[in-house]
Amino acid sequence: MAEALRKVGRYEIIERVGRGGMGSLYRGRDPVLDRDVAIKLMHADFSDDENARPRFFREARAAARLQHRNIVTIFEFAEEDGVPYIVMEFLRGRSLAARMATSPPLTLVDKLDVVEQLCTGLHFAHSQGVIHRDVKPANVWLQDDGTVRLLDFGIAKLTTGTGTHGSDFMGSAPYMSPEQIEGKRVDGRADIFSAGVVLYELLAGQRPFCGDSPTAVMMHIVNDEPVPIGNLVADLPHSLVGAVQRVMQKDPNSRYASADALAAELRFIRRSLLVSENLASGSATGSTETGTLATTAALDGANRTRTGHSGDLSTTREAGVVEAGRIDSPRNVWFRGWPGGRRWPLAVAVAAVVLAIAGTATWLGRNGSAATAVRQSATQPAVQIQPSTALVNTATPTVRIVTDPPGAAISLDGRSLGVTPASIPVSTEGPLRLNLMKKGYMSAIVTLSVDQIRTGSASYRLESAIPVKFVATGDYDFQVREGQRLLSDTGRHHEIPLVGRHVVRLVAPEYLLDFPVSVDPSKGPTVEATAPDLGLLKVILQGAWRYCRTSVAGRDLGEHPIADRSVAPGSHIVTVECQDGQRQEQRVKVEPNKTAGVLFR
Repeated sequence: MAEALRKVGRYEIIERVGRGGMGSLYRGRDPVLDRDVAIKLMHADFSDDENARPRFFREARAAARLQHRNIVTIFEFAEEDGVPYIVMEFLRGRSLAARMATSPPLTLVDKLDVVEQLCTGLHFAHSQGVIHRDVKPANVWLQDDGTVRLLDFGIAKLTTGTGTHGSDFMGSAPYMSPEQIEGKRVDGRADIFSAGVVLYELLAGQRPFCGDSPTAVMMHIVNDEPVPIGNLVADLPHSLVGAVQRVMQKDPNSRYASADALAAELRFIRRSLLVSENLASGSATGSTETGTLATTAALDGANRTRTGHSGDLSTTREAGVVEAGRIDSPRNVWFRGWPGGRRWPLAVAVAAVVLAIAGTATWLGRNGSAATAVRQSATQPAVQIQPSTALVNTATPTVRIVTDPPGAAISLDGRSLGVTPASIPVSTEGPLRLNLMKKGYMSAIVTLSVDQIRTGSASYRLESAIPVKFVATGDYDFQVREGQRLLSDTGRHHEIPLVGRHVVRLVAPEYLLDFPVSVDPSKGPTVEATAPDLGLLKVILQGAWRYCRTSVAGRDLGEHPIADRSVAPGSHIVTVECQDGQRQEQRVKVEPNKTAGVLFR
């Protein structure tokens, strides 16, 4: 039916532009409003399906209530010969999936901008009680003007409705959250996880979870940790590495609480990158000896952005900071908020002041005081036109920022504050979050504490961004973990590239091994560690304890006496518990290649 259509409702069919699991997408024409539209028509063979039809209706209801610049706009929902269809705005551009497959690749700033806009749209949807549940590059549309639009609410869940019951396990396998796969109750944090997968794929050029089948991929999502993004992509800001790690946590409570929070974090990182690039290229003025800003625009316009369009994505620059490789001079700064909404150049205002001074001198001259007024104005002018650094309140306290090594760009909320060592003005009591960036070193978001502001100085150490090879070996199988992340699976030899300082753990539950190792790049390009030699533990149960259960560090060892069990060296607590509630603990110290015994009687 769909192939033979030339008209749907009042809309003329021009061409089919896509086909999905539930319907086909057509480019159409609205003759009444004289505009192109997109028409999504459900497949005829799905129209009687008791599951597909409600899902199609759900897409219309979910998307129609969402009016936002980062979400596709729905115009109409109707039926044609019993087949439902949705009419929406026709978007020019291409999907993020298509853009990722073309050259040149997106810049890091552009990638962050895409996911930031995606999260902004998701936050609005969540605020309206709608969870998308199928966030993936194919459903993220990049318009020609750089605006990002979220598409396809076909499996969206309305949190204010009655739920979706059996359709909860829907989505695209590589981008599904663990709670979706396990059939648990989902909320907006499931979309946040999916957005994190998109961000990971954008940064690394590969998906975090792969497999030979959708089932295998989903098993990896539930059970395994992805390769740390910092191990795949060099020179990523430390804050971005942390954001990716946080957004892809298995536990929803460990992720960002809202998509807006993730968007704000990415916005902060993106602005800091722009500031760093400007400083590195020399297009932004550094700090003076006292560390005060050298441009009015950098102070006044840090929170405003202008967007210019080039190709598929918008290029965002900080207003008043950099434009065409130069600093805005005072004559290029425009007054904002002028009555009537008009904008006047600063030069006009300066001219008005000069005319006012001249008029005053003339008036005084007519009253016999012109000579006095001229002499006063020559020595103490009423209005002093000085460089823009004069606009910085010299009474504002400053804090001396020092880094090891020096030469790190400092920024606060996207505003450039110079290059270390520098004294920066601080107008609040704190604490403040500063971004430090230097080529060849990991970017860091540091906290300027209240005590540091009071003392007027703060120092920070930057971590090298040069990868370090961590090599761990042993005479038995063990894993390498960092926190809850699995860096290298079970084996006797591990080689892991790491960037910056880390504290990893050699883990072997069978031997009660949980051995921490500090990885310090300053020690050299290769850091080696060896799993410690094991000792032997003997537990003897006598009398009433003979038929009780034994455990060490929470690991159940059974009901029988334990003879010569291999365990990691260290101090262990052996616990014996009986069915009648009796319980006893003893601490035992195990040394490498020696036997340690403990007796319960």
